[in-house]
Amino acid sequence: MADWRDCRLGDLGIVSGGGTPSRERAEYWDGPIPWITPGELTGNRKKFVSETQDSLSELGLAVSGANLLPERSLLVTSRASIGSCALTGKPMATNQGFKSLIPHADVDPSFLFHLGQTLGREMTRRASGTTFLEISAREFEHILIRLPPLDEQQRIADILDTIDEAIQAIERVIAKLIRVREGLRRSQFAGLALSSEFHPVGECFEMTLGKMLSPAARTGSNPAPYLANRNVQWERCSLDDLDEMDFTHTERVKFSLELGDVLVCEGGEVGRTAIWHGELKTCFFQKAIHRLRTRGKVMPEFMLHYMKYAAESDLFKMHTSQTSIAHLTGEQLARLPIPVPSKEVQTTVVGVLAALSRRLEVENEQLQKVCRIRNGVSSDLLSGRVRTVAT
Repeated sequence: MADWRDCRLGDLGIVSGGGTPSRERAEYWDGPIPWITPGELTGNRKKFVSETQDSLSELGLAVSGANLLPERSLLVTSRASIGSCALTGKPMATNQGFKSLIPHADVDPSFLFHLGQTLGREMTRRASGTTFLEISAREFEHILIRLPPLDEQQRIADILDTIDEAIQAIERVIAKLIRVREGLRRSQFAGLALSSEFHPVGECFEMTLGKMLSPAARTGSNPAPYLANRNVQWERCSLDDLDEMDFTHTERVKFSLELGDVLVCEGGEVGRTAIWHGELKTCFFQKAIHRLRTRGKVMPEFMLHYMKYAAESDLFKMHTSQTSIAHLTGEQLARLPIPVPSKEVQTTVVGVLAALSRRLEVENEQLQKVCRIRNGVSSDLLSGRVRTVAT
């Protein structure tokens, strides 16, 4: 790797900051110059960004302290959420939450983008601040990297671009399947609303609301896992970061989980619902979770899809307490009306939606697999552990 050279980020191009003109001066805004803020880039997966929420006039750019970045400059967020990056798809300016890099002629912008995606941890390590972390231009410029020759930069970028295109294709399939499932769910339950009797949830399920556990649970010698609100995700229970406590005999009886239990979040994302599929032999649940056990009228899976439909249709607002933090009390959930068609109809609805859910699981697994491959390939290529060969 004698042809690779050690250098600093500042050696790759011109580091440029941003600025914000006064919001009180209308003549500074709504002009022809796109102007971007970090929030528009956080979580962005696209390589290029061309559209922005705000724009500056020529006068606004002149008084802002920002610079007009040419096309294919690297945008990197430098405060609060540090390390999000993209290339400019057209000339644009930024606010002061960026350290942008205008690459020299011997630096391929696409290679720089892929390199930029690896900088977040080192940028955060070098950042400072009390209100929020921010990396200075000097610290940003002094980040050490290894730079291959231009032709190898381009080959590396082409390989990573190809993998990213595959990832984006899978993401488009997933997004389409989600839209199809949501549309099908809405049509199914809208039809059932016209053809089925409604019953309150409390009539269809035995309900128990979790609570803060007793002091004995914190000091006992026989701890057991339990679900907190964060562990109840839509359709599934996440076993990541499970807490454990000992339980009194009474608590073990009252807060146990059994196969088919429906779990509904009281707070947080109100109404978020999962089904316990017996992921662990022994598990309990704590406060802010309603446990519902069917009385036989309603299938647990049907209830799950109805709760998702209710969330997507914003039905919970009529049945939740809108204080400083929205929450769904036991009384409110018990009164929530649910259509109760025949078991045959419930089975059909659940089966159709389950087929789409299984397809989504397959696509998500494929996405995770390709992302893992991408991470490994990126690490190998950008470090020089694996070399590309000219064709």
